[in-house]
Amino acid sequence: MPRPSARTLLAAVLGASLALNLVLGGLLLWRPGQPNRAARGFDRMVGRIEAALPEPDRPRFREVLATERDRYAGALTAMRAASAEVDAVMRRTPTIRRRCASRCRNGPIG
Repeated sequence: MPRPSARTLLAAVLGASLALNLVLGGLLLWRPGQPNRAARGFDRMVGRIEAALPEPDRPRFREVLATERDRYAGALTAMRAASAEVDAVMRRTPTIRRRCASRCRNGPIG
C-alpha cells in the first residue's frame, strides 16, 4: 500500500480542523443565552410543556390551564413571591450567587 504524501496528510488535518471549528462555532451560535427572567418558573415550564405537545393538543392544554387557573393561582402567587425573596437574598450575598452560578447549568436558580 502506498504511503500518503505529506501534502495529503496536511490537507486531511486541515480539513478535520476546519470541520471541528465549524461544529464548535455552530454550537456557540446556537447555544441558548440566559433564560428570560420574566419567563421563568411556572411560565417557563408551561411553555416547555406546550412546545413538547403535538400541535393539535396545544389548544386543549391552554384551555385546561385557563379553566383550572383558580385552583393554582394562590400557590403560583406564593411561589413568585418566594422567588422574589430568593432573588433579593442572592443580590445581597454575592458568594451564594457565585456558588449557584457555578453549580447550576442555567445560571442562578430561578
